[in-house]
Formats: sequence, structure tokens, C-alpha cells
Amino acid sequence: MLMRLQTLGGLKLEASDFQRPKPLLLLAYLALEGAKDRRHLAEFFWSDASEPATSLRVALGQLRKGATQALNDDGGRISLALESDVAKLIEAIREQQFERVPALYTGSFLEGFVLPDWSAELEEWVYTTREFLAAQVRDVLVRISESQAIQGRFVEATQTAEQAYRVRGAKPFEADDLERLLALLLVGNSLLAGEVLREARELGLEPTITANEARARYAAQVKDSPRVTALPIARTLFIGRDPELIELETLLSGDVLSNNAARLVTLLGSGGIGKTRLALQVASSLAQETVTWDGIGFLALEPLTQPSQIPQALCEALGLGQQDQKDPLNTVIRAIGEQRMLLVLDNFEHLIDGANLVSVLLENCLQLRVLVTSRERLHLEEEFVLPLAGLPLPKLGSSLADAELNDAVQLFVQRARRSRIDYRLDQTDLPFVLEICGLLEGSPLGIELAAAWVKVMPVSDIATEIKRNLDILETPIRNTKEGHRSLRAVFEQSWARLSQREQDVLVQLAVFQGGFTREAASQVAGATIPVLVSLVDKSLLRVDATGRYDRHFLLYQYMREKLEARPDMQALTLERHAQFQLRLVEMAAPELYGTRKALWLARLSQEHENLRAALAWAKTQNELEFGLRLAGTLRGFWMIQGFLQEGQQTLEDFLALEVDSPHRVPPEVRANALTGAAWMAHAIDDFKLAKVRFEESTTLRRELGQTGGFEAALVNEAMQARANGEYARATTLLEESLKLHNLEGNQQSIGQDGLGLSLSRLALVLCEQGQFDRAQALSDECLDLHRRLEDRGGIAATLLGQSDIAREQGDTGRTRSLAQESLSLFQDLGEHWGVAFALNNLALAAWYEHDLETAATLAQQSLAIMRTLWGGAPSAEALATVGLIAVTKGDPHGARLALEESITATMTYGPRWLVAANLESFARLVLIELQAKLAVILLGAANALRVSIGAPLPPLRQVFLEQLKRETQAQLEPVLWDQNWQAGAALPLETVVKHALESHSQLSSTELKHEFGEWTVL
Repeated sequence: MLMRLQTLGGLKLEASDFQRPKPLLLLAYLALEGAKDRRHLAEFFWSDASEPATSLRVALGQLRKGATQALNDDGGRISLALESDVAKLIEAIREQQFERVPALYTGSFLEGFVLPDWSAELEEWVYTTREFLAAQVRDVLVRISESQAIQGRFVEATQTAEQAYRVRGAKPFEADDLERLLALLLVGNSLLAGEVLREARELGLEPTITANEARARYAAQVKDSPRVTALPIARTLFIGRDPELIELETLLSGDVLSNNAARLVTLLGSGGIGKTRLALQVASSLAQETVTWDGIGFLALEPLTQPSQIPQALCEALGLGQQDQKDPLNTVIRAIGEQRMLLVLDNFEHLIDGANLVSVLLENCLQLRVLVTSRERLHLEEEFVLPLAGLPLPKLGSSLADAELNDAVQLFVQRARRSRIDYRLDQTDLPFVLEICGLLEGSPLGIELAAAWVKVMPVSDIATEIKRNLDILETPIRNTKEGHRSLRAVFEQSWARLSQREQDVLVQLAVFQGGFTREAASQVAGATIPVLVSLVDKSLLRVDATGRYDRHFLLYQYMREKLEARPDMQALTLERHAQFQLRLVEMAAPELYGTRKALWLARLSQEHENLRAALAWAKTQNELEFGLRLAGTLRGFWMIQGFLQEGQQTLEDFLALEVDSPHRVPPEVRANALTGAAWMAHAIDDFKLAKVRFEESTTLRRELGQTGGFEAALVNEAMQARANGEYARATTLLEESLKLHNLEGNQQSIGQDGLGLSLSRLALVLCEQGQFDRAQALSDECLDLHRRLEDRGGIAATLLGQSDIAREQGDTGRTRSLAQESLSLFQDLGEHWGVAFALNNLALAAWYEHDLETAATLAQQSLAIMRTLWGGAPSAEALATVGLIAVTKGDPHGARLALEESITATMTYGPRWLVAANLESFARLVLIELQAKLAVILLGAANALRVSIGAPLPPLRQVFLEQLKRETQAQLEPVLWDQNWQAGAALPLETVVKHALESHSQLSSTELKHEFGEWTVL
């Protein structure tokens, strides 16, 4: 049995007799907080000792003796080398694998554990961590329960809610959460509902919901909700703003031809005034209105740095994938189309130069409505501006009854109760609450931050401190109005009340862009769980159910100023931040092609702004080795997610800087970056640059004598050669790669996945040249390899390749069975690209058997998936199939549309063999259109192209070609036929294609003579 650290339900080292409590606590600390340096551990665990470093050395020695291999010690930083239950729990919550949480949470953190001599700080860490984990688990259980209730599984939902209620160690439920819990207990008639109801009443609540009403509430969420895309969930009650809500709903829902409607509304106001919260509330309200919306989307613009990033961010926010990587704005326009849709663009002010993009969207999507929040007007003709001030203020001297009806006061009381559950507004506090709301000018953020201090000081003191600081402010917050100084006063007051350690952590967290995880905060800013919990309690940080942290954008700006005032700390923290991002990417890179691909793509997408910040740091600091290493490793993420232009430009920038630098980076780092740059160039159709970069990478790896890296470079270069129609060169490169893999002992050093790649790619290239026997043998070897590795993705891909081989040989039954087997595997794995290509092969199998209706249906399904995933070149094969089937069905118009698009794509992107196949299909089409001469020219061009690239027509399709030849020969004199065939072979391919695309059913002989001259006899 392997040694394992148990921290939930107690503290012990499983499979070990080691029982010393403080060293075990040290292991628990490392399990949660990650690697720490020796000085930190010594001072944290033995702060009262005369020689903390000596005490640490003793504890480490005890662990090495009694718990061998429990620690990793590189001489500077100590980390846990064991598996721990708490690490698995946090991983499940972070990766939103909520179904694992109930089984993983086996009890409170360090339940029953006490040290008689622990310091106050260490004791606080244990108890705060226990409370933190319990709260996270409880929140997950409530979310699971709500999901079960929405699915109508009411008994299970109630059982899970009961489990959530019984979680020990968490803070008492807040009022909002008690009402959620009560509804979940009622749907299954739990006996605990009465107990929760009593607790709610003790907090001053009077819930009146019945069991039937609770069930109806969850049922409605399934039946009546429109499609709402990426709309963030508000975690607090919305208060006030009734006039603004009514006006916004009227403007956005009304007829665009009426005077009381608008297609573009800008919520204009200073920072912290509540623009985002109001926009979310409007979107949520409109989602419930009787008029149907086809979609409601939300995009937070804060993390973006350039207007050019907006289209790609919109694609991600609306869940549009990578339909058109080169023109994501066109992807958005096509996706929205004529749909009645609301799009919320939050915090536009720093991207104001990109405002015209909104106008383009509105011009092309006639039913689109856009709600913008900004500190600046967009200055567009379509814009309707709604200025947003603070919440309405109560009159000084208002009665308690009147004040409790005021929005600003209600917000203060609600937020105060989140900080101190028993807080009640009374006559004593009333004048001070009125004063605070007035000093903060009704700013929701200011009120929220002020109310957070109710936990530690009387309301009268809060008012005094804010008023005192107002008089000494000298500068406003960046990008805010002069009258917004009071909000800075709240920031300054919050800052002054923090401990030195909390200040140090908070200021270092300013390096993060777009949020961060607890692990990242620990590694970069030295944040422990108690410090993070304290900052959340003080409304300086926010945390969601998965444990991801962020903060209000204004707080980020304020903390960034604080960090900039400490340049030494800033430099060190920025470097730690960059190094953390690099470790994350290097850990994620191999996972992007495995079974956990979706999880890691989501994780990197969350961190994308932090990754951009790390790359920007590398450029600024001239850290070229770091930049090339990070950018080269990011290649897979950029390609999968469609950030092609950004990735290519980043890699080329670093490569150019490296050439001009006197400090050369390690050649293996440069080789990896060159490979990434080559694939990026290839993906955006810059074949010339791609070829140069692939050759540079291959040469460099050859010089290094690398094993796996060099083989991979050869495969990369070979696939580029294939795309260019250089089949002989591609075959040579792949055979060289395979030889290197098969050298004695080489497989162990490079891993068998690399061998599988070489086998499959060589089989593909040989198949396209008609060398079917060898292609099948290599594919069989590849399939055996993946089956031994139990690699389902590799098995599916290889079966698809074998289906291609069978298809080209005309073995219809084997084509279908292999394609169907690969399709099932791809569907199970969620690999949509494989589903698309398997459907394409099934369509061709049906076509071979003259089942044209089935073939057409399957081909359209394949094309739809390919368009969704990629658009452009990868869709060309599906388009060719659609066109081929349409020709056979006698649908010239449909065939022409599909084949024209496919020819255009393949002429630009390749592969060249598909150009030939398209020309042959088009020849069949123009023959139907009674253009026999043009058909022969196309066939001659296709034949010449196949000969030049070494990709002969497969045997089955040879039958169709011979049939086409006979049909054309029956319509033309032999001499005329030969001359047109020779014309197609001799003329530039671009000229032939141009006339194929421009041809009509009655193309005149004069037009043909003008272009083809002496080559064509008419």
C-alpha cells in the first residue's frame, strides 16, 4: 500500500507508523499551500522558537527518517511528494468535477487535531482552512442539489441538500442561502425543512414558499428559459434601480421603429457605480419576458488589451468555437444572422477605439440589440446613452421606517449582514448609515466596501474614518471623475485596516489579469487560505464556487498603483507570476491531446489573460528564452482555440528579437519555437514561411542529435510537403522519421505515441499515392500500437485512416464498417473533428452503393460539423463529397455551389490531390451542362496534376473516370478530344480553374478561344 496523507476527518499518514503531530501538520500545510521556502516554513511553524531554522531542520529530519520520500527538497523550497486527500478534493472542485466531491469529503479538515504549543497564526490557519473547505463543499452540494431538482429528481435533490446542511465546520448559512436550501428541502418533503425555516425566521426572514411552489420553480427553469449564453450568475440580491430597469427593458424590448426603442444602449457611469450589476439584471429579466429571445450573451471586456481581440473573445463568449479563425467577426455575424438576440458588452471604455465593431454588428444583424457598460460614450450614431449615477440617497433625518425603504440603505444593510449575520439597522446606527451613504454618493461598490467593516468596528467609527480621509485626498482614481474621490477613501480605509501580511499579499495579487486560483495566489503572492478568506470577508476579493478568485476592476487599478510604488516587490512578483504560467502551460501541453483535453482547454482559457501578461513581461524584460519557451509550448492551445494570428505574431516577434540578441537561447528551445511558428504559418496559409520554419527546425534538431524532437520535426515538414503536393519529398521525410523511431532503444526515449504519428502519416501519404498494400500494413502496425497503449483516441484515428484506405480501394463494405467503428469511438470521446470525417466516409460509402438520399444526408451532417469547427480549407473535403453526390443526383445547381467553394479552398490551402478530385467532379458537372469540351480540359488538367504530385486516381474512381472519358468521346471528334485533353494538361492550372468557376451551360466558343487559343479546337 502506498503512503498517502489523510487530512479529512483527522490527520494521519496512511501505510506508515509515523505519528509526530507537528511534522504531520507541516505535510498538511504543504498539501494545501504548495511548495514553500525554508525561511517561510520556519517562521510560520516555529515563530516563538529561539532558532526557528533549527526546529525546521529537526522536523525535516524526523520526516526523512520516519516517512521516507514524503517530501521533495531542492535545497531552497520544500514540497509534498505524496498523494493527499485534500489535494484531490480541491482538484475536483477547481475542475468542476462536482460529482466526485461527496465521496472525497470524508470529514472536516484536521478534525479533532490540536497542538498545545501552536502559535496563534498556525491555529488560525487550521481553523480558517477547515471553515473554508467546509464552505466550498457545502456550496458544491447545494449546486448538485439544484441541478438534480431542475432535472426533476426531487428525492435525490433533497437528500443532497440534507447532506449540505449537515456539513460541519462551515460558517452559518446566510439569509439568501437559507432560502435556497429551504426550497431544495421542500421539493422532497425533508423533515429538516422545519429546522431551516426556524433559522430563517431567527434572521428576520418569513419564507412562504410551499413544496409545490418549489417544485414548480425548478420545473420552470427547464421548460421556459430561452437560450442564454455565458451570462454570469449574480451571487447577491439585486437592490433598487427600478426606474433604470424599466427604461432599459423598454428600450431593448421595444419595436426598433418606435421612438421608445433602441438597438444600442450605453450605460454610462463612473467606476463602482453598478453598471455591470444592472446590465446583468436587465439581461436576466429579459430572459424571462414573454417575447422570445433567440439568445442572450455576455462578454466581459476588462481582460482584453486591444480592440482587435474583441471578435475572437465574442466567439468564445457565444460558444462559437473556431468557425473562421481568420475572420472571427464574420463568424459572429453569421452565427447571429437574423436571430433576435441581446448582447451585453461590459466595460468598453479602454477599448473605445473598437467601437465601430459594434456598428458593424448592428448593420449586419438586424435583430441584434447591444447593451454596453462604459465610462465613456461610444460616439456612434446608433447609440442611446443612459447615464447612471449612485443609488438614490435617503434624506438626513429620515425615520427608520422610511430609511429601510431606501435602495442605498437596503444595500448597506444587506452587505453588512453578509459580513455579520446578526446585524440589524436600529435607531442608534441610522444617522451614521445615512451619513455613509451620502459620503459615498450612493456608489454601490463604496457602500459594499464600507459595510464590510461592520464585522470589526461600529458603524459610527466607519463614518468617522471615511469622513476624516475625505479631506486629505489629493488625487482621484485613474479614469474617474473628480467627484468620485470618496471611493478612494474607502480603498484607503480598507488598506489601512489590513495587517502587513494581508497588504503584502493583496498588492502582489495585482499582477494577475482576469482572475486567479488559490494555488496561483499561493505560489505567486504567498497567500495562505486564512489571508484569502480574510480578504474575501472584507470585500477586497471575490471567489466563485470553483474556488477561482477575482476582484473589482477599480480595486485592481488601486492595488496596481500600490505595487508600482514598490518596484523591488513588483519585479520579483512579476517574475514569479510568469514562471507560474510557464509551469501551468508545460503541465497542460501533453494533456491537450488526451482524455482530459476539455478540462485543460478550459483551464488555459481561464488563464489566457495571465498568459498574455507573462508573454508581455518576457518582451519587456528581454527574457527571450522564457518567451520562446512559453510561446512554443502554447502552440497547441493557440491552434485548437483558433488564436492563429496572435500565436503566429507572438512567436515571430520573439524569434526576431532572439536573432538580434547577443545572448543566444538554448537551441532546443529555439527548435520548439520554430516548429510552433511553422505550424502557425501553415494554419494561416503562409506556406512559404511555414516551409522555411519547418526546415530550420529540422536542421536544428538534426544538429542537436535529438531523438523525439527531430522525428516530430520530420513529420511536420513532411505534412507541409504533402500540402504543397510534394509527395516524393513527404514520403522520404516520413520514412526517415520511421527509421529513427525503429532504431534500437530509440522507442523508449521518445515514447510510442511519436512512432504512431509517423506510422499513420506515412500510411496517409502512401494511400494518396495509390500504394495501398504498404499503407494498410503500416496502419495495422499503428492500430496494434494504440491498442497496446489502450489509447482510444489513437485507435479511433487509425480506424478512420483504414477506412480511407478501404474507400480508395473501392471496398465499400469495409469502408462503412471501419468508418462506423471510428464514428462510435469519436462520439464517445467528444472528438468532433473525427465525427465529421467518419461521416464523410460513410456518405461516400452510401454514394458508391447509389443510396443517394442517405449519402446526401450524411455529407451535409459532416459539412455542418466541419464548418462549425474550422470553416475554410478543412471543410473542402466535405464540400467535395456534397458536390459529388449532387452531380450524381442530377442537381447541377447544388453541385456547382459546393464544388466551386471546394475548388477555391483547395487551390488556396491544399492538399493538391483534392484539387484534382474536385476538377474530376466538376468535369462530370459541366458534362451534364452539355459542355463536353470544358469537361475534357478539366480531366486533362486533373490527370496532369496527379502525375506531377504522384497521387494517382484510386481504382474505383478510375471506373468513373473511364466512364466520363467514354461519355465525352461520344460527343467529340477524336482529334478535338485529344487537343482539349492536351490543353488541360499544358495550360496553367489557375487558368483552367478560373474558367471552370466562370463557366455557364452555354459558354461561347469565342470566349473559350480567347483564353485557350490554339490549344482548343471548337
